[in-house]
Amino acid sequence: MGTSYRSCFLSCSYGATFGERCHKAQSSLRNAAYSSGLLSVDDSEEDVSDDEGDAWLVHEVTTPFNQITVLEVDEAADHELAGAYVLKLDNADLAHSVFWSNGKVWTIGCHDVFASLPPLLPEGRIGILGLGAGTVARLLLHIWPSLHLEGWELDPEVIRVARDYFGLADLESPEDSPVQAKETSPGSSKKMKKKGRLVVHTGDALGPQANVKGGFAGIMVDIFINGAVCEELAEVRTWEKLKSRLRPRGRIMANCIPNRSHLEEGDGDVSKEWDEMMHKILRAMEIVFPGEVSVRELTDGNNVMLLSGEVPDGQMWASKVPDRLKEGVHEWRAWDESHPLYGVKLNLQ
Repeated sequence: MGTSYRSCFLSCSYGATFGERCHKAQSSLRNAAYSSGLLSVDDSEEDVSDDEGDAWLVHEVTTPFNQITVLEVDEAADHELAGAYVLKLDNADLAHSVFWSNGKVWTIGCHDVFASLPPLLPEGRIGILGLGAGTVARLLLHIWPSLHLEGWELDPEVIRVARDYFGLADLESPEDSPVQAKETSPGSSKKMKKKGRLVVHTGDALGPQANVKGGFAGIMVDIFINGAVCEELAEVRTWEKLKSRLRPRGRIMANCIPNRSHLEEGDGDVSKEWDEMMHKILRAMEIVFPGEVSVRELTDGNNVMLLSGEVPDGQMWASKVPDRLKEGVHEWRAWDESHPLYGVKLNLQ
């Protein structure tokens, strides 16, 4: 058993704060660093006597791209992530990916929202930009096993960790997976698929190589840098680039987390809910998809989900998704004058 975490609060939204009351028993493990591009790894399994611990550090490594932390949550913990492996990146208190070896796939968070997208799409491959350890891909293939997924992740070490602890190799097309998880590794699912339909790529998810012949039927954007939404999403050219990679009638769904710290600081100049970056992202997206942007605020966290294309018919959409997603598809709202946060004045210099 690895180093214990005390009183670890794990947000079920996964985009909200992860571990606001989560403290390491041994803070020295946070001091890993890399030199000359080499990885610095701390794989110590130091036992710490802690009856209050909810999660344990099982792996930590620092790369030129991320500080990667894998936690194992106690099966007896009193929250939704009990028994899961959790991926954290950098110093952000966010659960980027989760995995249960017992076959559980529903996360009760933003990952589940992505799983509602396929019924709105034409036939074709779906791109996941910001694959992480494969939580979204696993859920998609659980619900829609015929999907062909193409996932991009910047850091090769995240992919290695995903295969070792998060069962990623179970999902990969055999001909495209250079590494298969060992049957004895934590990431070997008890309900292992015989053949996956996910192709994993390492590289810049917003780079020119993140494309497929004929275009994507759908693109899922889940990119964060040190816990903050990728600022490139506030640029019109980014949305133009993404739109150019869609096939006809294709759609984009993106996960964002507004910075609400301005509320605590008493800054009410932007809006009562979102920071300026969130509004800039919406403005940029709206320029590329005029009149075709929808917004959904998740009620159990800080996540704001964005969707391109005409506002879907809620009843039609609900009839084509699993029962636990039906209510949520009615929470999407058109981003127009009817939205209370539309029209906020920004300093766009």
